[in-house]
Amino acid sequence: MQVPGKTLPELTTASQTAPSPKIPGVKIVRGYELVAMALARQGVDSVFFLMGGPMLGVATACVDARIRMIDVRHEQAAAMIAHAYARVRTTAGVCMACSGQARSTLQLVSPTPSSIARRSWRSAAQAP
Repeated sequence: MQVPGKTLPELTTASQTAPSPKIPGVKIVRGYELVAMALARQGVDSVFFLMGGPMLGVATACVDARIRMIDVRHEQAAAMIAHAYARVRTTAGVCMACSGQARSTLQLVSPTPSSIARRSWRSAAQAP
């Protein structure tokens, strides 16, 4: 639920306001809400993804956290767009896909952090 004028940690969703049936006074926070809160706290403003059933909760929580969700037609496109977005904006590029073969497709496209660091170091060293 978006509440104008409130900071991110004060935002609540229906599951956060529901009390725990086992422990009085403890509120339930779902895993997909934790993912959205972590992304928002890291300053992520856009996520590229291919919608799938297991991701519905994460996508909804990200929209509630004011993160723009950009749906693409293929997992490789999400990975390549996130990589380009990170290089152009010099921020984290985030892509998501469902488990299974979609995750394998992302792994084939996404460069390793060490390869990015080597390229960044080389380009900085070669700069005039």
